[in-house]
Amino acid sequence: MTIHRNSVSVPEAVRETLTRNYPVYQCLKMKLMNFHSLAEFIQPQVQQLSGKEPSVNTLVVAIKRFSDTLANDKSPDAARVLKDARISLSSGIVDVTIRTPRNQFFTIVKELSTPQANSQSSPTSSPSQTRSS
Repeated sequence: MTIHRNSVSVPEAVRETLTRNYPVYQCLKMKLMNFHSLAEFIQPQVQQLSGKEPSVNTLVVAIKRFSDTLANDKSPDAARVLKDARISLSSGIVDVTIRTPRNQFFTIVKELSTPQANSQSSPTSSPSQTRSS
């Protein structure tokens, strides 16, 4: 038996569906989710909650808007986090060893996985300055 709550809007149904699925919710917070695939996945649940047949594109927009509300402004200073880290690179694979309390792992992984952290370079270093003679 399907219960339709027609008073629930599609964005509200998306929000409710995503917050009930903890792994998906955490992946959204870390910006690791493909919105289109997620929209296809939750489409039946949203339809059941809202009583409407939303398109995948409508769901993608609702997911994007919901995801934007999950932004966490408390990001640690990358230089402080990586201060005592050991980094080695060979054939495109990076191994990073960071000694930190276990409760900070999630924050560090999030910081390292954000595009801003990966695209910023130090203004004081350049390839010519880092080469040794």
